[in-house]
Amino acid sequence: MKNSLLDNSRYQIIEDFHMPQLGRKRTIRIYLPKNYHNDSRSYPVIYMHDGQNLFESSLSFGGDSWEVPTSVDQFFADDNGAIVVGIENGSEFEGLCRMYEYSPWKIDPDFVLPDWPESVYQSGGEGQQYIDFITDSLKPYIDDNYRTLTDRDNTAIAGSSMGGFISLYGVLQRPDVFSLAGVFSPAFWFNAPEMFNFVESKQLHNPVKIYMDMGTQESSGRGIDFEKIYLDGSNKVSELLRNKANVALQYQVDEGGLHTESAWAKHYPNMLGYLFD
Repeated sequence: MKNSLLDNSRYQIIEDFHMPQLGRKRTIRIYLPKNYHNDSRSYPVIYMHDGQNLFESSLSFGGDSWEVPTSVDQFFADDNGAIVVGIENGSEFEGLCRMYEYSPWKIDPDFVLPDWPESVYQSGGEGQQYIDFITDSLKPYIDDNYRTLTDRDNTAIAGSSMGGFISLYGVLQRPDVFSLAGVFSPAFWFNAPEMFNFVESKQLHNPVKIYMDMGTQESSGRGIDFEKIYLDGSNKVSELLRNKANVALQYQVDEGGLHTESAWAKHYPNMLGYLFD
């Protein structure tokens, strides 16, 4: 473990954390509450994907981060807080690793991506193993080594795009572990038929609370009307979730919102306000 220059002992980095379910290693970034070292309290935990993009702009794709430290410190009072655990995405599969790990299903073969390489159509299908890694390997480690509130009511999962996709899957698939989810700009296009069917058919016996948002200009610049595809997908899933028992949902559409880390940084306090009110 080593510390970053971001903050002395509050921002900790674990390199080469083993993922036995996937046979890989990954860097884990942990941000601790303001008073963590000054009291004996235990704290809720937010598990997040794409860990490079959460805390430091110098590491983030595109040069902007989610600004998680600023948002968390401003939202929580000095005697409260949450531990944020960021799981870096991998570089395996020629840079497509997050597409493999962030979906339990292969990509929809009928979804046409005009200028993407054929290798994209091999991706997906490792999402269940990835969720198993969080619940069965990472969470036990965090609970053993940090002062956490271990119960489901104090455990959240959150991410954007494909990270939003796997966060929604995770909270619905493992409501025994997670009761809270932040689903930012979810990439339901990756396999909309499977996700729609999963959401519609999943029966929940434990209540969950989900924050979801989508911008109206969420484009990946791929030569198709991605803005409409993103928005239509999130609108459909919001309808499905509102019709489910034991689901509390806050869904926001951001007029003009983009598919960027700076947009998710702007919305992150909204998620904190809903999930931790």
